[in-house]
Amino acid sequence: MKRRPSYPGELRAKHANMSTKIWVKVAMAIAYFFCVSVAAFILVIYYVFFWTPDQQYNSTAGAGATNRTGCAPTNQ
Repeated sequence: MKRRPSYPGELRAKHANMSTKIWVKVAMAIAYFFCVSVAAFILVIYYVFFWTPDQQYNSTAGAGATNRTGCAPTNQ
């Protein structure tokens, strides 16, 4: 009959810590993914249902809309 190897106390604790470290890493990755996904979902809900763009900077506001991306002319 083969016997299972008996580990000294330190080695047994090391093997137990390795398995818990793996589960902690997996749990942290899942928690990170969940938090990022929830934040993205909240932003999607906000932009789809509540956000309205400013009409002042909207290019379809009319012919009187000014282009605010250019530099001011210099007077020489």
